[in-house]
Amino acid sequence: MRSKSTATRRSGVDWATFLKFASCANTANILFRNSIFNFLVQCGPVQSPEANITPAILQWARESANLSLEAVADVEKIHPTTLHEWEIGTASPTYAQLERLAHRYRRPTMVFFLEDMPPSNVVKLKDYRRQKDSLPLSSEAIYITRQAIDQQAWASDYLEAGGASPLGYVGKYTTRSGVKPLAVAIRKLLAISLNDQKSFTSDREGFNGWRAACEKVGLLTFVFPGVSVAEIRGFAIADRFAPVIAVNSKDTYAARSFSLLHELTHILIGDSSLSSRDYGDKSDIETERFCEEVAAETMMPSEDFTKLIPATIDDPFAVATKLADLYRCSKSAALFRLVDFNRISMDKAIEIVSERPAISRKSSGPIPRDVLALSRNGRYFSRVAVSAYHGGEIHGGQLSKLIGLSLKHLPKYESALMSTRAHGQEPQVK
Repeated sequence: MRSKSTATRRSGVDWATFLKFASCANTANILFRNSIFNFLVQCGPVQSPEANITPAILQWARESANLSLEAVADVEKIHPTTLHEWEIGTASPTYAQLERLAHRYRRPTMVFFLEDMPPSNVVKLKDYRRQKDSLPLSSEAIYITRQAIDQQAWASDYLEAGGASPLGYVGKYTTRSGVKPLAVAIRKLLAISLNDQKSFTSDREGFNGWRAACEKVGLLTFVFPGVSVAEIRGFAIADRFAPVIAVNSKDTYAARSFSLLHELTHILIGDSSLSSRDYGDKSDIETERFCEEVAAETMMPSEDFTKLIPATIDDPFAVATKLADLYRCSKSAALFRLVDFNRISMDKAIEIVSERPAISRKSSGPIPRDVLALSRNGRYFSRVAVSAYHGGEIHGGQLSKLIGLSLKHLPKYESALMSTRAHGQEPQVK
């Protein structure tokens, strides 16, 4: 085995100097330093040296991902005592081991060399999920929300620095504004009339229509993968320059449309939060219940909806199906809207829904990476990020991280972005 000094001379790596640089540099250059680190490790000794990390940050990274010490030790094939020793500083992982942990915790490797704890995300999402049966967020859900918060923070800073005007509708209303007035305000803001809505020929077209309208008024819209709708159906980040609405890719297009309006209501009342509810799953939280009612009134306006309900309802599900097709909402949302107007009982609606298994979006097989990334990021965020890159305000590595796509796919990504801008729709991801 080569000695450390021989390997260092051969690779040209001065680890002491490198680590000094790493600990002094600020977090804004983490991506750049991480790239250098990866290069140096590849050029370094075959026997990976120990990493002189900050132990508390290693523990923080694991705990912030909601991973137990035992679970990480098991999947990384190390003894729990060993990992504990790394976290308290009585021993250190090798660089190879550190890289695997960084990948597991989804943190840049160089974060672990900072002297001080990295700044936490400024945005805190209120948890409006089902309070009685909600488990702590999974590590994947934590990563998804953290990624969205990072994207939003960058976009907000970039847009504000570029002279963008703050969005007046963010936090303009409260729960005392009233359900119907706020529903009317949403339609006015998005410029989607009831006739526009009824002209949608499919649930997918309906979702794309609502989504495009949101982006036209400055909302970033994300579609996130990887978690069940039971854990998170959607979340909102209220911000004056770059508010975010995120919905679950596993949901149906009809359900996503409702979630979009639900989360938009959170934005309008200045509330950053996450939810796993569908309409009918009545919340005991005033804010969440208010957002549910506003979304229902926006999508199925009471004055129009009541005119379409037949005098006699022999088959509630058939009636709900017809209404859902008209408004491009979920059948369960239409059922519970019938409950709102006392046309069927809550028990009957719950019975009908329970008899029919929940429907989720079916995968249609492999999807090109550029198409998938654009669908997830939305065209507004994509346009802002790509423009910043071409303007020389961010480098390629930053763009790749922001859009979650390798630069080799950028030409196709830009082509798809221009195509969807021309047609006013997101790429088709069935």
